[in-house]
Amino acid sequence: MNLSLISKGRSSYVISIRKNAEEPERFAAEELSRYLHQIGGARLPIEINARRPHVIQIEATLRAKQPD
Repeated sequence: MNLSLISKGRSSYVISIRKNAEEPERFAAEELSRYLHQIGGARLPIEINARRPHVIQIEATLRAKQPD
């Protein structure tokens, strides 16, 4: 499976965190946005509980989630 987060400096993805996200989750979202901008030229916005078709969910958990 190929997944293109950024193409030609643009992205349809957002980074989503929970409303009550703890500091490590917020930091992870900010770092991911920053690194993706450095790598691909697009800054992915960080939203609270995003409900969009293309979301990268940052959430602390003890188990891994499989993509839909």
